[in-house]
Amino acid sequence: MRLTPVKRLVLETMWLLDRPEKAINIAEEVGLDFPPVMMHILGLAKMGYVETPAKGYYVITQNGKDALGFPDVDKEKAG
Repeated sequence: MRLTPVKRLVLETMWLLDRPEKAINIAEEVGLDFPPVMMHILGLAKMGYVETPAKGYYVITQNGKDALGFPDVDKEKAG
């Protein structure tokens, strides 16, 4: 499924944050208003690109990272 530019921006921001974060904080990082960012986060969750590890917090999934096309790198693989 193709990402819209705003959904991609939200997902990239979540990838850069690299931790569970509240939607309001993600909106502030993206530089957009909270309501539309929240709707994009919910859409990304339906796509399987975002999950909620705790109530009110959102984090990018491996599927989300794959959708961005970034290489799968972690501390072990980075050496």
